[in-house]
Amino acid sequence: MYFIYLDESGDSRLEIKNPREEADFFVLGGLLIKEKDLHDCNKQFLEFKKENLPEELWHYPIHAVELNQISKHKKTKYRGILDDNEGREFLEKAYKLINTFPIEAIAILIDNHELKKKYLNPINPYFLAYEFLIEKCQKDRKSTRLNSSHIPL
Repeated sequence: MYFIYLDESGDSRLEIKNPREEADFFVLGGLLIKEKDLHDCNKQFLEFKKENLPEELWHYPIHAVELNQISKHKKTKYRGILDDNEGREFLEKAYKLINTFPIEAIAILIDNHELKKKYLNPINPYFLAYEFLIEKCQKDRKSTRLNSSHIPL
């Protein structure tokens, strides 16, 4: 069985007024991990966070957008604990560790502007991307059951 961690970027609302053609995208990304590897990866990542972050951040999710520019995000938990350079350094170390994990990545990009132009009543981009992602997973892993879940990184 596989577990899938999903995260979105962009906006899935099609009713936004005056969208910018060059910036109206929705992305749904997924990390796939086999059930047998999940516990070990979670354990390694928590140990990594305990070695590199103060205790109040051990169970806080990693947000690359915030870590890249902590000073620009007023509501981030990282603010006042890490500065911009420390955030980027931590993120670089995290990427190196994650790159050693036995995971697969998949991303679906939807151009909302073109979607609205092409279809009179388009499907919500989140659901459309989710359908594409699941279809791809099922096609690639015909004999493997998939379980949609959240992996607490």
